[in-house]
Amino acid sequence: MGALRQQRLTRRPSGQWPSGSTDRVEPQANDAATEALPPMRFRAFLSYSHADAAWARWLLRRLETYQVPSRLVGTHGVHGEIGRRLGTFFRDRDELPSAGDLGTTIREALADSTNLIVICSPAAAASRWVNAEVEAFQASGRGDRVLCFVVAGVPGSTDPAGQCFPPALLQPDADGAVRESLAADARPPDRRRP
Repeated sequence: MGALRQQRLTRRPSGQWPSGSTDRVEPQANDAATEALPPMRFRAFLSYSHADAAWARWLLRRLETYQVPSRLVGTHGVHGEIGRRLGTFFRDRDELPSAGDLGTTIREALADSTNLIVICSPAAAASRWVNAEVEAFQASGRGDRVLCFVVAGVPGSTDPAGQCFPPALLQPDADGAVRESLAADARPPDRRRP
């Protein structure tokens, strides 16, 4: 697996600001990101273990209230004209059914999402639902549009109890390539190293 790219976030759900943080996150060019997708209802689908629900709520608020800098509004980006807001995001608000597969609502939302944001933690890595959502999104041919938000655990850990990536993120895609996970890292600095 390739190296983990990390971006530091500005504030944690507790309201604390990590030292040396910045609000600025530089976009990274990606050849696959330039491929045109049909218009979709959701900018991204948030996949998370319900143990990480506080993080999911916090991230959803940050994404949906983010105001794009005025100098960028109306300009053309990789995916078309840039608006004032990032758009609409999907976060399921109820436990998934006890059936062995994803529900219709979840499958439809995954199919109608441009990106998948996975909130990564040992709980997410152990969740069959998070893994199933990643697999379903990858099966749509958009595995290059999976973004990770690390809140706990250690990326690439050999200890299953400490691994934060769901198994589907560590598997080769349809082309046989293991994609490097682009991740924002919300863990405290003292918990970033094994």
